Amino acid sequence: MLKRTATVTGALGWGGLIGHTQTARSDEEAKIAYLRLIQQTRERVERFLSKKTHADQEQNNKGWTYHPLLGWLLKNGSRLDGVHGSRTFYHYEANGSRRMLRFAEGQKARIQTFGNSMTHCDQVSDHETWQNYLAAHFHEPIENYGIGGYSVYQAYLRYREVQARRPGECIILDLHPDDHFRNLDPWRAIRFGRLIPDGFTLPHLEADAGKGVCVERGNLCPTEESVHRLTDLEFLKKTFLNHPVFDTVIKTRGLQVLEKNKIPVATGLALARIDTEEKRRIQERHEQNALFATKKVLEWFERDTRERGQKFFLVVSSSLSAALNLIRKKPSWDDSFLEFGKSRDYPFVDMREAHAENLKLYNMNSAAYRKRHFNGHYAPAGNYFVAETLREKLVDLLDPKPAPYR
Repeated sequence: MLKRTATVTGALGWGGLIGHTQTARSDEEAKIAYLRLIQQTRERVERFLSKKTHADQEQNNKGWTYHPLLGWLLKNGSRLDGVHGSRTFYHYEANGSRRMLRFAEGQKARIQTFGNSMTHCDQVSDHETWQNYLAAHFHEPIENYGIGGYSVYQAYLRYREVQARRPGECIILDLHPDDHFRNLDPWRAIRFGRLIPDGFTLPHLEADAGKGVCVERGNLCPTEESVHRLTDLEFLKKTFLNHPVFDTVIKTRGLQVLEKNKIPVATGLALARIDTEEKRRIQERHEQNALFATKKVLEWFERDTRERGQKFFLVVSSSLSAALNLIRKKPSWDDSFLEFGKSRDYPFVDMREAHAENLKLYNMNSAAYRKRHFNGHYAPAGNYFVAETLREKLVDLLDPKPAPYR
């Protein structure tokens, strides 16, 4: 086996040797070193499993908590992640949706939203979500079942779980480009390379676009007791060492060492010197499998909503950089998926296009636009812009129309 040479710097290192050149390490040893870096601790597992609400945001795991089928849900909490350095507050109804400020829980909601952190509206308080802005305008409740870190597949599983007990009439799926890749993640920490609050196992898909195969896989930790296996290096080696997502991360991105879960302190520790063409080929295969997985999930959404007599609405969230690339006519890796979305027979909104048009309309420079609309996720003004962007299509879709439009 070929030997590799790499250098690691920063607060965390390979095998406990900080800032030293590592030699004579095999491919497998390097992979095991990566697993050690993302291995969970018993304390973090206990915080993740706890259903109690703690005042301390770290002890509360920032709101993320275990769910055997879905991987995780959210519980009441607060975070220091709002605009102007403010604290944000997160609360949830008995039905599991994020708190509705405008209407009582007992009033039936026609509209239900499913998706990721952009759907959940991370980094704003309950009354600043785009669902609450729309609910106030429509004079009817809108249920928000978005969860931070969710893949498209997780959103679909949550949709099925909610419909079994509380069916809606209009289903909005809101996805972000990273959600395509999340479909394939068996353990979120593999690809993110850090111990984030949702860095645990999740239901996922095994997809091969070339063969046209997409297989559903359940959560690898289906019981609370089994989550503790993420602290066991032998279990991690046996389960993830040869997983295709793990292999893709190592070969295309190298070993990323992160300090305090946020700050990248060392990058580029690759198993081998891979030429650019090889990296591109590996990454493109991963991209195509991820997009293929999302298309399959959308077909399941289409089938299920059609059988239930529901109306379906697809929204693709966007970063400002994606909107700027559209203005500059730069191609995007997911253009084929956006074209797929436009080809369906239900409403579709690409927020990249909406932001591009808004930037032109107001003639704002990108820095000013980012400050107003984004704070990592959407700022309150950004969520209001989402509500206004979706408003017209929703009015046309609903029957009867919302009270202000009857």
